Amino acid sequence: MTGGTYPPTGFLADRERGGKLIIDGISEMCHHDDEDVIMVRTQIQLTEEQSARLRAVAANRGVSMAELIRQGVETILSSSVERSPDEVYRKAREASGKHRSGQHDVSRRHDEYLEEGFSR
Repeated sequence: MTGGTYPPTGFLADRERGGKLIIDGISEMCHHDDEDVIMVRTQIQLTEEQSARLRAVAANRGVSMAELIRQGVETILSSSVERSPDEVYRKAREASGKHRSGQHDVSRRHDEYLEEGFSR
């Protein structure tokens, strides 16, 4: 673990088990990606087909099913970064006026143009 104390301050260590420090009954201190991290144990439900396919992919890659699931979660979380309202507004301001439609009455007829564009 980088910095801090081991076990982390504020957590109650329950017991040692199999080289992992069990913290508060659901979290574990694990060595992952060359660092000590706290992992929260969670339960998911997969179809039999998903489980079999995931198990096969994990075996093929030489990693655990849990690692594949963590990678999938990270992919989803990193690709769907939610922007703050301030950032959305800033991006809209930056784009404003950068594109030309060739129409000279957009400010007056913008609703008509939008309806026309979305109906295509």
